[in-house]
Amino acid sequence: MIRITDKKRCTGCEACANVCPVQAITMLPDREGFLYPTVDESICVECGLCVKRCPVLVERCVGRPIVAYAVQNKDECVRRESSSGGAFTAIAQEVLRQGGLVFGAAFDPKFEVVHISVSASDELSRFRGSKYVQSRIGTTYAEVKKALLAGMYVCFSGTPCQIEGLMQYLGKPYDNLIAVDVVCHGVPSPKLFRKYLNYQQDKYGPLKGIYFRDKSYGYAGSTMALRFTSGRTISNGRELQFFKDTFFRNLSTRPSCYACPFKTAGRVSDFTLFDCWHIGNWNRKMDDDKGTTFVLIHTSKGRDLFEKLMPELRYCLVDALAAVATDGDMAVASIPSHPARSSFFADMDRLSVPMLMKKYVPSSLFRHVLFLVKPILFRMHLLPILKRLLK
Repeated sequence: MIRITDKKRCTGCEACANVCPVQAITMLPDREGFLYPTVDESICVECGLCVKRCPVLVERCVGRPIVAYAVQNKDECVRRESSSGGAFTAIAQEVLRQGGLVFGAAFDPKFEVVHISVSASDELSRFRGSKYVQSRIGTTYAEVKKALLAGMYVCFSGTPCQIEGLMQYLGKPYDNLIAVDVVCHGVPSPKLFRKYLNYQQDKYGPLKGIYFRDKSYGYAGSTMALRFTSGRTISNGRELQFFKDTFFRNLSTRPSCYACPFKTAGRVSDFTLFDCWHIGNWNRKMDDDKGTTFVLIHTSKGRDLFEKLMPELRYCLVDALAAVATDGDMAVASIPSHPARSSFFADMDRLSVPMLMKKYVPSSLFRHVLFLVKPILFRMHLLPILKRLLK
C-alpha cells in the first residue's frame, strides 16, 4: 500500500485514491492544509495498484514538443475573460462541437477549487482565468474513463501532476482523449486561501467573484481582484495581494512543488499552455496587451486538432525551446523553498492576516508608490512598459 514518508514525493494528484478498487484511500489535509492519501488498512486488499499507478513512482518516457505557437483567440470577449490568450477555450469548444465533455478547474459555491465537467459552450467561462489553488480531483478521473469507454470525445485540463495522475489512472492511451496541461508555479495552501478569504469577507461582506489575473489594467498589468455581492470591487493594495505575494515568494507552496518531477519540456499531454508575455519578440502586430498564450503541441493528435482551430485564432509559429526559455521557466524549473517557510506555516494558525503580512510580506516604498500610481500608469499606457522593465 502507498505510504507517504517524504511529502516532497506526493503531489496530491489523487490517482491512488481513484484507482483503489475497494475505496480504502481517503485524501485528508495535513496541518498545512495540503491533501495526502490515508489508507484504511482494515479494508485494504494489498493489490498494490496505488503504488503501481502513482505518477511520482513510475518511470516516465516523454519526448520533446513537435511544434509550438503563440496564440490569441479571435473572440475578444473570450480573450478578455481569459488569463492570457484564450487558447484553452478554442480547444474545448472544438471538443464540445463533437458532442464531447470538457473537464477543468472551477470555483464551487464556497469558492473552493474543484474539478468539474461541462457539456455546453456557455459553461466554459467557469474554466477561464487562473486559479492559484490546487483543485480537488474528486471522482473526475473515473468520469473521464466512463466517457471514454462510451466513445465520447473528452478534453481534460489540469496541472502537469494532475495530467500525469489521470494517465496513470487510465493505464493506457485513448484516441478520444485530449489532455491539456497548464504550466504552474506551484500550488499554495488551500488552508491559507480559506483564511485569506474569510479575512476579506469579514471586512467587505460575501464574495461574488475571485480573479487572480484581472485585466482591468491590461495584460501586462494584470492583478488580483475580488468582487463582492455589495457591488464593491477591490483590485489594489497590500492586503489584497497578500495571498499571491506569499505564493510567489514560495512561502505557502506544497512541498512537492520544490522538487517537481514533471517540470520538463516533454509532457504526456497533447498540449501545454503558458503565458506569452513577450509576444513582441515574435510578432509585433500581435502585441496589443490583451493576452497571448504559448501552445506547445506534443502529439500528432494535438497537431491535427490545432489545425482545425486555426481559422478561430491569430497565431504565429515559434521555436518551442526558445518560447520556454523566454517565458516558460516555470515549465522546466522547480521553485526554491523560502527559508522562512517552516516559520510561516507555524505562524499561519496563530497570527491574523495583517500580522502575517507585516512579518512575512513587509512593505516597501516602491511597492506602496506602485499601488498608488498603477491606475494613472494604465491610463497613460505606461504600465506595460514599467512591467517589462521590472522583469
